[in-house]
Amino acid sequence: MSEERRRAEEELVRAVAKRVLEDIGFVEGFEGYLIDEAPVKTETRGCVVCPPSGVKKIGEVISLRDFEPQTTDHWLISGETLDRLAQLVKGDNAVEKMRSALDLVMKKIKYDDIHANASRNWRRLAYTYLTGEEAARLGRGICGELSLALVGILRRHGIPASLVRPSFSHIAVVAEDEEGNKWFLDPTTGQMRIIGKEALPRFAKPGSNYVYGPITLDEFAKTTVLRRKEFQRRLRLTPEEALDYEYARHCFKDLPFGTEKGKKFLEELVESGYCRYLVGSRLLAEVIGSKLSGCPRPEEKIDRSCYGLKWSEVVRAWEELRKRVEKLGAA
Repeated sequence: MSEERRRAEEELVRAVAKRVLEDIGFVEGFEGYLIDEAPVKTETRGCVVCPPSGVKKIGEVISLRDFEPQTTDHWLISGETLDRLAQLVKGDNAVEKMRSALDLVMKKIKYDDIHANASRNWRRLAYTYLTGEEAARLGRGICGELSLALVGILRRHGIPASLVRPSFSHIAVVAEDEEGNKWFLDPTTGQMRIIGKEALPRFAKPGSNYVYGPITLDEFAKTTVLRRKEFQRRLRLTPEEALDYEYARHCFKDLPFGTEKGKKFLEELVESGYCRYLVGSRLLAEVIGSKLSGCPRPEEKIDRSCYGLKWSEVVRAWEELRKRVEKLGAA
């Protein structure tokens, strides 16, 4: 088989897969995107703060109590759900309670991949970031939200705890035991690691507020939860509605909370033809690439004509590929 024909057949297989997905109309269910909790893992190797190049050290944290107030009534971590979860933590010392709290958060709050994709893709809008209480109440979240819940629970047990940004676009927790040893806790991966009493550095690019290393709750809020309010004011979304919007935008038939706004948004996307080619978006990206970038984002405008045009382009491409392979087969 010639290299040209092999490539053409691979392209055709991908294109046919897209048509099959389009005929289905939906990806059934959302449970597959909720990642089950992993067992807590105690590790001792690897860097805690791994900033990218181009950053400069702006300070260091020796004691979490001196770094930020270890209050439990900050609006990011206050709430009755976290109060109840904190009562389930067991242990006779800080380290045992850390392990128990980490395991509890991972069991009670599922990591939601659709939510994570939305927060990355819509960073300009950032309307779906949740507080620790909201994530605990809804039972789903992403790294920063799971970490907020963990910070809130640990502080309720008198354990100093703060958020830490170990690398770009990831959030975990740093806590202190009775002897002043710092511990790295990651509710996304289940990692629990002793750091020791050494100071933790803070890094940032010149002129940037995006800090690597320990960060305060207020610093986290500025780039996440506070930014979602702009979009919430425009659409008046509750946290449940915001998450339903995320699933609707991915054309999932079963919305997590089944809110009326979420169902209406999904219906509009289906009727517009948007979901015909968005289904199976990871596969479709190989064929249609950045075609969607020419259309307005659906949360801003349901542009039926643009969606129809893009789908027509995909169909034409599929027909061309089919003819190309048939021609090669006859050669």
